[in-house]
Amino acid sequence: MNNKPNNHNVLESADLNIDILFPFASTKLTQRFFNDSDDVIEAVYQFPMPKKAVLGDIEIIINDVAYTGKILPSEKAEDDYEEGIAEGKRSVLVKDIGDGLYEISLGNLASQEKASITLTIHNELQFNAGYAKYFLPTVIAPRYGRVSIAESSTPSSNALANYPMSAHVTSPVAIIGSSHPFSKNDQGEYELKGFLNRDISLTLNSSTTQAAAFTTQVGDKWKTIAHSSLINFDETESVGERALQILVDCSGSMGGVSIQHTKQGLEEALMDFSDNRAINIIKYGSTTDSLLPYPKKFGDVKQCVNELCSELNADMGGTELLDALELALDQLGKSELSGDILLLTDGQIWRDGGRIDTCIARANQLGARIFCIGVGNSISEQALLSLSEGTQASLTLVNPHENMADAITDTLLKANQSGYPLTVSLDKEQLTPDFLEQQSYVYDGQLGICYINSATRPEVIDFSINGQSYSTPVLPAASPKAVHQLVAKAEINKIEDDSKAEAMAIEAGILSRCTSFTMVSDESVAGADGMPKHVAVPQMMVESHLAMPRMKRMQRSFASRQAMPTMVCKDYSIPWSTESEECLSFESATPAINFRGIEHVLDRRLHATEDYKKLLTYTSIAFYGIACETGYEIDNAFEENVIVAAIILLEAKLEGYTFNKRVEKLLEKIASGCTVSKAREDWF
Repeated sequence: MNNKPNNHNVLESADLNIDILFPFASTKLTQRFFNDSDDVIEAVYQFPMPKKAVLGDIEIIINDVAYTGKILPSEKAEDDYEEGIAEGKRSVLVKDIGDGLYEISLGNLASQEKASITLTIHNELQFNAGYAKYFLPTVIAPRYGRVSIAESSTPSSNALANYPMSAHVTSPVAIIGSSHPFSKNDQGEYELKGFLNRDISLTLNSSTTQAAAFTTQVGDKWKTIAHSSLINFDETESVGERALQILVDCSGSMGGVSIQHTKQGLEEALMDFSDNRAINIIKYGSTTDSLLPYPKKFGDVKQCVNELCSELNADMGGTELLDALELALDQLGKSELSGDILLLTDGQIWRDGGRIDTCIARANQLGARIFCIGVGNSISEQALLSLSEGTQASLTLVNPHENMADAITDTLLKANQSGYPLTVSLDKEQLTPDFLEQQSYVYDGQLGICYINSATRPEVIDFSINGQSYSTPVLPAASPKAVHQLVAKAEINKIEDDSKAEAMAIEAGILSRCTSFTMVSDESVAGADGMPKHVAVPQMMVESHLAMPRMKRMQRSFASRQAMPTMVCKDYSIPWSTESEECLSFESATPAINFRGIEHVLDRRLHATEDYKKLLTYTSIAFYGIACETGYEIDNAFEENVIVAAIILLEAKLEGYTFNKRVEKLLEKIASGCTVSKAREDWF
């Protein structure tokens, strides 16, 4: 992760209003910004979201004035935003940047101006062992692995960042555990206080939850969310003495209470482990250390397993989770044992789609399920949910203050069971839905949630679990927009056609892989010149990371550089120096134009120069291969930087190179009025 300096503490605080509405919750997250500098700025801030959450309504207030934006196709939204920036107007862009991360760009915020952006988030609750879990990530911890997002959107962190957080929770059932201290006020609401240095999780008593279904009409369609009762069978179907590979995250980010609770939880849970069941423990960080070459009967290796558990420590560097997972699968394959994997981790990795998908396919080939327990204050849910759902297992999220032993024991019990097949039908199979998403399997203590889109209003939802059937009536939704948007998100996730997904997201008013939110004001901001000073708003350091040795934190800062693209100039590879404002020169006398190098220098998010005119001169631009003194016809006399900008745009068009919107708008603005044409094709 980058550790860019925080020029101004632009993000001041965050307020949340959380409404628990079984089987989901609706949250209004208000982020408050203030520009205490003398510059007109563009504040850019990344924030995480649960994988199954949907981001719908967005409200913007700047200097006590409300502004209205809209959901648009992503490219159109970014075009409008960049055009607004170039024209000096107040502009906001909220988009999905991938890997469970979203980004707010607040452009042309003038000196001493304040702004608040309120995001409405709907998210499915997690149910397990009679409890419901509300989970909302609020901080992006440093992650390991291949960065899958653009360099300019890579989150930064700063130990000096300090963002207070307060939350008000309305719940029909009692909160029995929380990631933050909480109290109950006179209105019956729960109140939480803290900072954005840990994720928010609430544990709710759901032991009396009964099956329910809620629907709302949207146009000529009916959107329905239904959930079964908690699965709680007296007799469970055992899968036999299957081997178990336990993977324990011993990276530096697991330091403090996370590793201590993991150690204690394992020791307690293994007290009831069958002596005849094969087991192995693999601990990992930057390297991987397997206790055994393959799983062996617990009774034969009990002493060395217990000794290893007692000596676990968060001293193994980074989180190379996938190396450990691949080793565990290889060991299962070579041993020819039937078995599963229990993965204990803080999950702080980038979702490397290729390797994760390969692991899922390999696990399914071996018949191995990957049960995941996410530990800590800043879990990257995206990768863990993919692994567990992709192998018909389960994911449990545990904050450091919860009972880790219960979570591990419960997961070990699940790993000794076959999942219960779940089927859902409408009106006793008389109604065929246009879309139905449901879990294929559920485990003891869980409930099954399904999302339905149908042309006819369903009257009854029928559940069949492990051969037992029951029905629940369908009621009008108390929160129709939430139901509509959650069903739309579930359906969009299954649609491969981007044009169809885009149309559905716009109709539902939600962000998606194809849509973004944008707002551009009518008025211009005094002093704005189209190049606001870029301010990357950093994350707070995760609570446990503040105690990490300095060297281990420094290792994390190089994560984004590993993904930095090499500047390419036809047959010449030109590495970019992060310590210099110049691109390395060529040995060739006639290189092609290095458009990517130009883009890097002129991009306000990457370079953030305030004196870009000096970079558009014949002298400096010669580094990028433009022979500006020959070969062009110019229609009038212009300043040097104007001519160079026009030449760059012309050559990019001729070469078929497309600049990013920020650079394109800047070049067009500088070159406005200057017409350049090629006098001869062999101008080199």
